[in-house]
Amino acid sequence: MSQLKQVQEQSKSSLTILDGGMGHQLKRMGVAIEGEVGSLKRFLGVALANLHDPELVVRAHQLYIEAGADVITTNSYACIPACLELATETSEGIDLDAIIRAAGECAVKARGNMGTFYHLRSV
Repeated sequence: MSQLKQVQEQSKSSLTILDGGMGHQLKRMGVAIEGEVGSLKRFLGVALANLHDPELVVRAHQLYIEAGADVITTNSYACIPACLELATETSEGIDLDAIIRAAGECAVKARGNMGTFYHLRSV
């Protein structure tokens, strides 16, 4: 049976708990949230944390795992061109592929750091 089929079968008979909002968690952990409510600038710090403070992002994932999450999602909600164009690190902004790759690496690292006690599913 494929891994996806196994997850689907398990889901029929059990509750699956997803992680919470990474932006809110990272803000609680010290990531700067700036700009007007509703503006893309408010998302920038959360997106850049994947590159600037990956260990903080990993720790945020781990907190959700420790709280009982069966599934964690990458910290890539804010990783969109319009948001990343606001970054001023270089004249070109931030490389979208690099920041999304970093978000994935943070989630994978968090899962790997938790050991076998936590039964996260890779899909």
